[in-house]
Formats: sequence, structure tokens, C-alpha cells
Amino acid sequence: MDLITDFEWVNNIGAVIRFDKNSGRPPEYRRDFSRDIKNNVKAIIGVRWNYNGQPIVFTNVWYEGTLPTPNMDKVIVTISELGEYTTTIYNADGSVHKVVEMPRPIMPNLGRGPTRDEKPHTSKVYWCRKKVDGYSMLIRLGYYCGAWEERYFNPETGEIGGLFSNKSYGYY
Repeated sequence: MDLITDFEWVNNIGAVIRFDKNSGRPPEYRRDFSRDIKNNVKAIIGVRWNYNGQPIVFTNVWYEGTLPTPNMDKVIVTISELGEYTTTIYNADGSVHKVVEMPRPIMPNLGRGPTRDEKPHTSKVYWCRKKVDGYSMLIRLGYYCGAWEERYFNPETGEIGGLFSNKSYGYY
């Protein structure tokens, strides 16, 4: 099976941020990457990679919600349109593997926290090193009230599991 190569984020101003698969997470989010300072407008962020020598490109992505899987055969892409986020798992060739269904919150309701009916959005995805070998994935779910949960994420099935730890929730 061929794998993803040359994974990088790009913007419409010409800036490029390359993914380092040894880090397992996007490089620190840079404000100058998301803003066209010269024209004082928001930059359009995209992602691209190569598969079998063919470029695969998606535009209008949420930077921190877009990342290849640890085995580099799929990509989690979060698209942001009109304040709504859709997270989809794509195969290396750019075809849809699975649309991620957002779960109900499981964190304790902390006063101003989300209601049980509120669906979250993906605010960040990243790799988590396993104790023995390899990596698994985590997803940070954001709620419109400012709360968040960090949960296990299976990029094969799209399943969002339990809390990563007892410190994996809070407020932005």
C-alpha cells in the first residue's frame, strides 16, 4: 500500500508549513499563517500531500483539525464553512473513508458547560505516543460555550472514545 508523502499546510498568500511526522502534531499555530496582514483579511488555509506522485489538495481547512494518521495512510480533514465544522477521514488517494459523527459530551457539566444535546466541533487532532510502541490518535472536541474534551480517536472507524485522562476537559 502506498503512503502519504510531503504532507503540508498552505495558505493563499504562499506560505507553507511542512508536517514533521516525528512530532505527531501540527507545528505551533502561527497567527501570521492565518492572516493576510498586507490586505488585513483572513488567509485561506489548505492542505496538500502526494499519493503515488499525484497531488491531493483540500482548501478551507481548519489547520489544527487536519492531520495525517500515524501510519500515513489516511488524513483527518476538518473543513470550516460559515462557522460549521465537518470532520472527514480521507484515504491517501483523497477518497472519502468515513465522515466522523460528533458524539454527545461526556464531561461533567461544569456550570456553564455544554448541554447533553450540544454537538461539538473538532478543534484539534494529534498523535499520542503509546507506552509500548507506535502512536494512537486524540481529538479535542470544542463546544460553543468555551468548553472542550480531549478523547481517544480511532481513524479507521471514526469512533470517538472516552476521555484521554481525568484532566482532559476544561474551558478555553
